[in-house]
Amino acid sequence: MSVDKKQKDEETEQSSALSEDNLNSDATDNETNINMKILNIVKARKYIKISDLIDMLKEDCVRASVYRRLNQLKDELLLVKYPDSVKYGIKDNNKKTSYVVRKDYLPLITYVSEVLNTVKRSKDATTIDIRLSELKKYEDMVNISEEQLAILANKLEIKDLRLRYHLLSFIGYQILRNKTNINNKENFSQILDIIPNKHSVLPREQDTEVQVKEVAIHLLSLIGLKDEVIKQLKNDVKNEYLTLFNRVWYDYLSTKMSVALIIENKRRDLFDMEMDLKKKGKKEFTEKLAKVRERALETSKNSKKVDETILKDY
Repeated sequence: MSVDKKQKDEETEQSSALSEDNLNSDATDNETNINMKILNIVKARKYIKISDLIDMLKEDCVRASVYRRLNQLKDELLLVKYPDSVKYGIKDNNKKTSYVVRKDYLPLITYVSEVLNTVKRSKDATTIDIRLSELKKYEDMVNISEEQLAILANKLEIKDLRLRYHLLSFIGYQILRNKTNINNKENFSQILDIIPNKHSVLPREQDTEVQVKEVAIHLLSLIGLKDEVIKQLKNDVKNEYLTLFNRVWYDYLSTKMSVALIIENKRRDLFDMEMDLKKKGKKEFTEKLAKVRERALETSKNSKKVDETILKDY
């Protein structure tokens, strides 16, 4: 064999080896990327149906490959079914449905449950305040259930307005973040009862009371207590709060999507009230209520957009 031919053969072999190494490297990188995608999906949701995960990954890998990858990630993720799934806050008693959950999620939700149970037993404002601050540390890491949110709602009778505001804000943020659908609305109906309807003389206290009112009305709308939202608006009109307290009026003007839809859907009821005020010569009342309804109509035209107001600035 000539020297030139031998050298050429060696170069061909080296080239083939490099190509094979590149293919193996690409396959490994792709494997790692898909595994990271699975981890990110589950971590963002805390848990997910295996069927939903497979559907989300259908462009990346086949069904069997998803199970193989979950086995590779067994130190961080695991598959659970009913009744084990209950421990993770999953409300699905279908024994055939599997969920992928984070392994570190169970200790976390167990701790949060313990904190909430302390709140449930306590009537002391300081204890509730400290525990609520602890819950807020983990508010983006756990999905707090409707039953657990009801525990906090039952503490709204507390006289401390600042704490009341924080409780309302925390409940609202959890509902928005987790897209919680409240089924037992009666557990939250007391929100209307704690909205301040007799404002204090001190400006600082007025501000806190109006903050409580603003968040409470938004929360009523998120829960779906539509009649209670309209009842509060009518109450604010009758008690002259739309005219005496511009902050209250502005809150309705800058209304959240969920509140706007309720106000607009009750157009006939509120229009009748508007006409009644006009007949009584209450021009300023009429104009301000009309402006609230006008703004609600404009906001509701964008009802396809998600209500992105996050009650987190506390």
